Parts: sequence; structure tokens; C-alpha cells
Amino acid sequence: MLSQILQARETVLSGEPLSYEAALGLTEIPSVEIPYLAAAANEVREKFVGNHIESCALSNIKSGNCSEDCKFCAQSGHYKTDSPVYPQISVEEIVEQAKNAETMGASEFCMVSSGWGATNDREFSVVLEAVRRISSETKLFVDCSLGFMTSEQMVQLKDAGLYRNNHNLEASRDYFEKICATHTYQDRVNHVEMVRHYGIHPCSGGILGMGETPKDRVDLAFELARIGADCVPVNILNPRAGTPLGHVAALEPMEIIRYIALYRLILPKSTIKIAGGREVNLRDLQAMAMQAGANGLILGNYLTTMGRNPARDIQMLKDLGFEVK
Repeated sequence: MLSQILQARETVLSGEPLSYEAALGLTEIPSVEIPYLAAAANEVREKFVGNHIESCALSNIKSGNCSEDCKFCAQSGHYKTDSPVYPQISVEEIVEQAKNAETMGASEFCMVSSGWGATNDREFSVVLEAVRRISSETKLFVDCSLGFMTSEQMVQLKDAGLYRNNHNLEASRDYFEKICATHTYQDRVNHVEMVRHYGIHPCSGGILGMGETPKDRVDLAFELARIGADCVPVNILNPRAGTPLGHVAALEPMEIIRYIALYRLILPKSTIKIAGGREVNLRDLQAMAMQAGANGLILGNYLTTMGRNPARDIQMLKDLGFEVK
């Protein structure tokens, strides 16, 4: 099946989109050929987005008691987990975290809030001021992930200096109803399209390993391409006790690498960012994953779980020859 990989490589490097049928075919190549797929994807990455790494640090500015019922999420108020619960932190705390993130080597800083209240003026004013201050007091690109927002809030955030807004599709359209019932897939698509409409870079990705099929993973990638996702976080499920997906079997590391490479071939010009679950699921193959077409990663801790020491990640990226700023 090496011929499939070579054909996909030539197609994408020539500037043509990878066909849906070709992408599905690559989900079936034997595991022994995944390193060849990774090498082809890395060539595509070098041609279209270069050697610069986007490194993003997250701040969980409000945790727990979310009204949504996403079955993978430890912060959902529908489930009993050991996830921390606390109200929104202050502007000063957010800005201090951003400055610490810049010191540890991050190029982006993303504020994440669970149970976001779009009509809560106090919470929004804190975020707005934090965006203004981080934009003026650091060199970081400022992102946020606040659930569903209004068009007026989008305009205000853009004016304050927001660079990206994260709103993951999480899964394919067909699989989404199996992981969430409190809002629709189209609600998420509409939000990402609104973000792009107001001139903010749309960040949207998903989670691998929730029980979906290979076809679901391909469908998600093509939907992300269709909506113009500027940055695509690839999360790998880290099952959390107390959630409905708490006992899902983990994906094999090489299978994760298969889809990182495949997402690069489908989305040649996007940032492919390895995100939550990479340490637990990729283990010693994290460096190989970064050579499968990825050009971004989350530094430091995640929303409710610990990450790897940022200094180790920065050293890994330098050892791989990436341009780290």
C-alpha cells in the first residue's frame, strides 16, 4: 500500500486536495507503513507551514459545574468526578499566568472557561480586560475558549486584541449525538463560522479515541477543512473516572500518529496542534508524533490534568529541528 501513500503525497504537495476516498484508504494501511505516512505528512508540513512551532499554554479560568453534558468532560455538572470546581479567577491572576506562560516558552495563551454564561456581564468584563492587558503587556497571541458567545462579544474581543477563538467540533457530525445531547453539532459549526466572520482566527479540532470509527475521524477532518479551521487541536481521550467515557480503551500510539499525519494531508495549511492526552497516550512516541506533520502543541498543564515539564517539550522541539520562539 506504499503506492497509496506516495500518491497522496504527490497530490497534496502539488497543491491539490486529498480526496475523501484516498483519505479513507489511508486509514487501512498496515501499521508497519505508518512511519512512511508520517514522513509524507512531514514533507507537506514543511512545504506549506514551514518549521515554526506554535506553542500554547492554557488557563482554566473557571472550572466545573458546566451545564453541558459532553460525555468526555470531567467538568460537566452532569457527572461526579474529581475535577476541581472554582469560580472565575481575577484579571490579575489571568495576566500573571500569561506572563508565566511566556517565560516558559509559550507563543500563545488561551483562557478556557467551563459553564460560561454568555449573558454574565461581570464574567465577560474580566475576560475582556484580561485580553486587553495580555495583548499590551506580553508578546503572546491571545486566545479564548468560552463556549457559545454572541456576535457582540466577538466584536468586543476582536477590538480588545483577541487573535483566536477555540470551539472544537469534537467529533464527526454522525458521531456527535453519541457524546452530547445539550446542544447540536450545527450549533458548534455555526459558532466557528461566526468567529471567522468577525475576523478572529477559528481554532477547532476534536478528540480521538471516544469510540468513533476511522470514517468518523476522516469525516471530522473534512468538516474542519470545510469550515476553514485555522488551528486544529488533536486531543486524545484521557478517560476520566465518573464520566460516561471513563472506561473507553485507549488508542495505540501508532494509530494516533496515523491520524495526525492524515489530518496534515487533509489540512495542509492549518496548524495541527497535539493537545490533551498526548503524554498519556503517545508515551515515548511524542517526538515521532511531532514528525508526522504537527506544528503545534500545548505546553504545561491541561484543564484538569497535569502535563509534562515545559522545558522538556521545548528541548524536544529544538532536538527535532523546529524553530521555537
